[in-house]
Amino acid sequence: MSLSRRAFGASLATALGALASACSASPTGSGGSGPAAITPAPRAAMGGDRSFVYETGDHLEGAADWRPTESVYGDASGRPMYLVGDSMAAQLASPLRAAAEAHGYAFKPRTKTKVSFRLPVAGTPTERRWRRAVFDQIRADRSRRPLVIATGQQMGDAHEITRTVEGLRAVGAEVRLVTVSPVPSTDVPPEVAEHGSDHHWRVRHWGSSRAAMREAARTAEPSIPLLDLQPLVARGREGDSYASVVDGVLVFGPGSHLTDTFATRFLADPLKEFTAADVPGRESDHARLADPPGCYGIVRCRS
Repeated sequence: MSLSRRAFGASLATALGALASACSASPTGSGGSGPAAITPAPRAAMGGDRSFVYETGDHLEGAADWRPTESVYGDASGRPMYLVGDSMAAQLASPLRAAAEAHGYAFKPRTKTKVSFRLPVAGTPTERRWRRAVFDQIRADRSRRPLVIATGQQMGDAHEITRTVEGLRAVGAEVRLVTVSPVPSTDVPPEVAEHGSDHHWRVRHWGSSRAAMREAARTAEPSIPLLDLQPLVARGREGDSYASVVDGVLVFGPGSHLTDTFATRFLADPLKEFTAADVPGRESDHARLADPPGCYGIVRCRS
């Protein structure tokens, strides 16, 4: 039986309304409100889901910027904990701030784009001024047993790393190293935006300074505690690829930088353990459960 003109019009309006709703809804895996939503949304992550130090100015981004801030987060009267290095260090600021608050530390992030912390002070005039200024701050805290967490893409020589650690130890600091994050073969957020939460990333390399850091941790006397990010970031392995989205959280932002959401959620507990007063001289449960195996919170890093 044919529909009346009025009934046909109503049916057509209903169908067009449903189509419009479907077209305006967030696509699966794009950060919408559905069960497959991703945080941060891939398209938003392309613009940066970054640590608070970018907003506060504690991470220096200008090529001519060299003067570190004097900001302190957590308990200002507590043991100083410095974070030094480039943007690979800056991405750890949020979970380290949480660790500092848990331990009662005075957290002092001192990072600069494309500049790792190295001793003896060297580099361009701006790099030298920044390294010297950060070193002077650490030295001024020597009576308070400062803890220094260091990482950076330019820390690519084990002997240089050892000299840097020795220089910091000479002014009363305790030093612990964190490897840089792995480098995917492609930019991950656009891939996830296109293919959804099941996308996996492949490795270009495990970090330009990772091998040197592991060697320095093994060979230095006294040995240097090391946190290897590889097993914490490379999760959900399928063949030679790894999950781009873990428990609904996007792992990478642009390039090889972790999203602040991922770092805050998945690195907070390991970093809290790693920055405790006494670092355990054994492989932690985090590394044993991670995929692939790595070197986490151990005094002598195994190969």
